[in-house]
Amino acid sequence: MKKILSIFTIFVLCLMLSACGGEGGGAPFDYDSYEARNKIKDLASTSGFLVEYEYLMDSPRLYMSDYNSGDSFEEIGAITITIAMNKEYTYISTSQAEMYFDFSNESKLTIISGYDDSGTGSFSYTKEEIMYSGAQNRDYYEDSYVSLYNYLAPYDMLNGEPVTSQSYDYVYGRMCEKYVIADEDATATICIDQESGMCLKMTMTYSEDGYSYTTGLQCVRFETNPTIMLPFV
Repeated sequence: MKKILSIFTIFVLCLMLSACGGEGGGAPFDYDSYEARNKIKDLASTSGFLVEYEYLMDSPRLYMSDYNSGDSFEEIGAITITIAMNKEYTYISTSQAEMYFDFSNESKLTIISGYDDSGTGSFSYTKEEIMYSGAQNRDYYEDSYVSLYNYLAPYDMLNGEPVTSQSYDYVYGRMCEKYVIADEDATATICIDQESGMCLKMTMTYSEDGYSYTTGLQCVRFETNPTIMLPFV
C-alpha cells in the first residue's frame, strides 16, 4: 500500500496547486465541488469513465545526473496518471504502479496492487480482501480508499477562492469553464469540464530564485464506457 500512496500524492499535489488563491479582488468563485462530485459519481455509476492526465513540470529540478560518473544531465519526462471508474471497479495507474478496487462482491472489497519495480513493463501483483462488517460497508471503504471524487472535482481547494477572470476553453475537445486565480507570486489556471464536472486541466506559473516555473496537469484522454479488466492473481 505504501507504494501506491505515491500515486495519490502526485495527483493530490497537482490539484493542490490551485490553493494559492490570493487575497485580491475579482468575481467570487462560483464553482460548486459538491455538485461536480455528484456529476462524477453519476457518470461512474452509469456509463463509467476513463480519464488520463499528463503531469508536466517545467523546472530545473526535473534534471538528474550521475554524480559518480559525471555523465550529462538526463531529463525526466512527463508522468501519466490514469483513473477509470464504473459500477464495479475503480482503476488507478502510473507507468510503474497500478491499483484495482473491486466492489463487485456484496460482502467484500478486493484490492489488487501491481508494481513494476524493474522498470521493464512487467508487473507483479498482490491481492488483499477486506470483508464488509456493520458500518464498514462498501460506502465506507469507497470513501476511505477511493476518495478520488475530491480530486477529480477539486474539493475545498477551489471553493471560495477569488478569481481574476472567468471564461471558457476546450480541453481534449471538451467544453470547460476556465478560471484564473492570480496574486503577486503565482497564477493558477483551472479548467472544469461542464458535462462531467471533472478538472481536465490545471497549471500554475510561479517565480522562485529568479526563475519562472510552470507546473500542472492536463487531460490527454477521456472515454466513457471503459473496459476495466482485472489481472489474474
